[in-house]
Amino acid sequence: MVDMSQSHLVGDLDRDRLLALIAEQVGEHGVGYIPPVIEFWDELPSTNAYLADQWARRSDELRDGTLVLTGHQSAGLGRRDRTWLTPPGSALTMSVLVDLDRIAPRHRTLLSALAGLAVAECVGDLTTAQVRLKWPNDVVAEVSDAADLDQWGRWRKLAGVLTVLVNDGERTAAVIGIGLNVRQRANELPVPHATSVALLTADETEALDRTELAANVMTRLLTRVTQLRSGRSEEILGSIAAASMMVGRRVRAALADGLVIEGEAIGLGESGQLVIRDLAGNHHALLEGDITQVRPAGSDA
Repeated sequence: MVDMSQSHLVGDLDRDRLLALIAEQVGEHGVGYIPPVIEFWDELPSTNAYLADQWARRSDELRDGTLVLTGHQSAGLGRRDRTWLTPPGSALTMSVLVDLDRIAPRHRTLLSALAGLAVAECVGDLTTAQVRLKWPNDVVAEVSDAADLDQWGRWRKLAGVLTVLVNDGERTAAVIGIGLNVRQRANELPVPHATSVALLTADETEALDRTELAANVMTRLLTRVTQLRSGRSEEILGSIAAASMMVGRRVRAALADGLVIEGEAIGLGESGQLVIRDLAGNHHALLEGDITQVRPAGSDA
């Protein structure tokens, strides 16, 4: 492993250009902030694990907005310890440290959705495909000519977000990990229900600029964090609900304890819970669970 934290380049990722792009975007919008530290690594097992470990070792030195990127993540994990692996140089893999002192406890569970929203907005600017949030932590795109897969239909996973909390005994922070499929060709995707930015845009893989994508995602994420800190949670919840592929649909929720709830997803709670009205009319506010759409009989959508 090569420590690239003092280097300018990791493949097509350019630290100086990344900083310049973020500074330009923050200046244009007057919202958000510039990461105080950006570490570039050639390869890491997991950006989340690395940043969490660094917090444990030197939390007094790490500042809000610290960003870690790697050209290749060799042992990435998603929710419930599911693996997330991609070919070297094909994905955008990054983790961001967010100080929680100025975020109300009831709103801290919104951070994964904020990161997903940032990714969805950025990719949505590049493609005509619908890009949505699949609660609680995936970003998906509708691929009109794709095969109809069980539990996924024609939706395909573009990105995953994993947020972990770290505490040094005095302060609590969040480490938000983002893994976005960027350059993968169809035969390089890890699962049948995945896709990539390259496949959605029909661009040559080399033409896709991971530095620009990283800057756009980071700027939008830190802008949303700033909004959350300034009390604009209702506005943020509205944006998350509008981007959701679940709200307003018939869904089935499989919970960790084996309970299955079926009904209509009618909205989001103030902490980002998915609120489901079950077939008996009871309301359930969920923060965890595997959620799938239940399509009407005879539907091929």
